[in-house]
Amino acid sequence: MTLPGVRGRLTPDYPLGKDSWFRCGGSVDVLFEPADLDDLSEFLKSFDDPVMVLGGLANTIIRDGGIRGCVIRLGKAFSAIEVSGTKIRVGAGALNGSVASAAAKNGIGGLEFLSGIPGSVGGALRMNAGAYGAEVKDVLVEAEAINHNARIHKLIPDNMGMTYRHIDVPDDYIFTGATFEGLEEKFNNIFKKRIKRDSYFKIKSGIFGTKEEIDSSLFGDNQEDKELEQTKALIEEQKKKEQARKKNFLNYRKNSITNLEKSSFLFEDSYLNFLKKSNRYEFELIDYQFLNGEFVYKITFAPKRKEDYKGTLYINTDDFAIVRLDYENVKALRNFRLLGISFNEYLRKGTFIYSKNILFYLTTIFLKSLLPTFKIFTSSSPKISFCKSSTETSSILTPLCFIFLLASPPLSAIFSSIKISTSTSGTWKFQIY
Repeated sequence: MTLPGVRGRLTPDYPLGKDSWFRCGGSVDVLFEPADLDDLSEFLKSFDDPVMVLGGLANTIIRDGGIRGCVIRLGKAFSAIEVSGTKIRVGAGALNGSVASAAAKNGIGGLEFLSGIPGSVGGALRMNAGAYGAEVKDVLVEAEAINHNARIHKLIPDNMGMTYRHIDVPDDYIFTGATFEGLEEKFNNIFKKRIKRDSYFKIKSGIFGTKEEIDSSLFGDNQEDKELEQTKALIEEQKKKEQARKKNFLNYRKNSITNLEKSSFLFEDSYLNFLKKSNRYEFELIDYQFLNGEFVYKITFAPKRKEDYKGTLYINTDDFAIVRLDYENVKALRNFRLLGISFNEYLRKGTFIYSKNILFYLTTIFLKSLLPTFKIFTSSSPKISFCKSSTETSSILTPLCFIFLLASPPLSAIFSSIKISTSTSGTWKFQIY
């Protein structure tokens, strides 16, 4: 017999009888205890003689003449036990009692019967062992095996032909591990599938009977989970409401600002028409004061007849620009009278504060210093026109003004176009739109 090189332990002429539960019997020609599954696979590929697999040697009698050939025993390397949820994965060398204890410690029910079965998992798989009305096929999810050609197989109970203390699996298959699942999970699945939520248990003792409602937790109706879901739903709803509120608020502010801009006296259809229809108002100069670093005239206006608003104007004494406007309505926006009850609503009151465009202001001052004739026209878009008819200074001022207008980048952001025209008489004209 030629023995291949392995990482596990090969022991010739091993006294196997002393390891059996009965402590009797002869020796085996060679005992092989693989280091892991790969070691077992390499051994099977290179070893052609007959092999026999023995587990924990429970309820096994070794004859006095011993065993010819090689005996494979799966030791500690195949005794691991791993628990994951309601499932437990074990090696074929693990003792059945150890598997039952591990399941009990982790709250996995249905594997208690294994505690009454001596030996290891590999032997229990090979004979579909059972006790106390349960057997391996009831809790088996998957089994792993390797044949003498070192080919690994995954087996499920439906394909193993499992009957009472028998399985329909080839004899050369060596079981290396299995995955079990507690009966509780299977019972709950059957319970959920077969029983309605509004069902109840009927308990009867003698002539007395009672009804007991089914625990809703069996259907997964955990109260904590329900509360968590409700909390999440409430948070999501509040987030949506907050987003909608912010969006509506932004739209409201945008519309309010737009309406406020359009209500300015600069627009023709504004209700503040004290400039365009000044004959309908009475103006009175009240004071001369200093406001925001400027000297201003304080002028009040009030409607003569049917106009709705009164207010106060603050006008710059230098260029007569309106720097501030305070206004409020003098007539009720809403009137209600019924059976001696009257109600008047005054709501509209506000202030407009205006500031100068510094670049526009400096440009105006510069051009005024150069030209005796300078006019500013107010329309829908700013317009400036100025002219110079002196032939003596045109040769100097024309290039200076032209360079100033074109070399000032911000100016192009204020005015859309600049028109320059000259004549042979020395008269030249600038128009800025």
